[in-house]
Amino acid sequence: ASFQLILPFLVRSSEGAQAEEDGYANFGLALNGGSFTAANACGSVMRGFQQQTITRDGKDRPAMEAFDLVSGLSGGNMPNVQYHYAENTNSNELLDAAGISDPEDITMEELNSIPPKSLFRPMVESLIPSILLAYVKNANYGSHLWPEVLYNHLLGPDATVIDPKIRDDVHSTPLIEVCMIGPADAFPTWVDTHMGMGIISDLKD
Repeated sequence: ASFQLILPFLVRSSEGAQAEEDGYANFGLALNGGSFTAANACGSVMRGFQQQTITRDGKDRPAMEAFDLVSGLSGGNMPNVQYHYAENTNSNELLDAAGISDPEDITMEELNSIPPKSLFRPMVESLIPSILLAYVKNANYGSHLWPEVLYNHLLGPDATVIDPKIRDDVHSTPLIEVCMIGPADAFPTWVDTHMGMGIISDLKD
């Protein structure tokens, strides 16, 4: 029901900067944080949009293409990164658009059978191989561990945080955001050494 309410407002006839000139607003999708729980939930929302259609430039397109921006926070970045940067696949494969959409048809057998290129597969696989590979890349290239872990796990062992490319069949631009719980002055060393934002100095002033 929620998709039926939202979709009529996602009809577009122009793209990018031209959209504003033609009187069409830019649309965004915000994906909340919350580790792998949020990743699964946000991926499911994206899957629901991919299974619906809109009309853009006179053609029926997946409703995910209605969004100009997709913003992810923390765990919401997992499906966000996969959707935009995964290679050798397409949006329908990633979001398992051809899969079951009626809850009455869901069985344990279906739940245990995740397509190989589905973005939901990494959600249930061990992080250990990706962590080990990230340590190797860190030792050889000085890569940051956690971003490399996520890229290895979500996008495959050949992925890298250096100069990633948005897939050709993706219409939107990703906004990747992280956060820290609690007041900045409670974590001064972490903020200054890892975030490099000088927050503590600003607060002192």
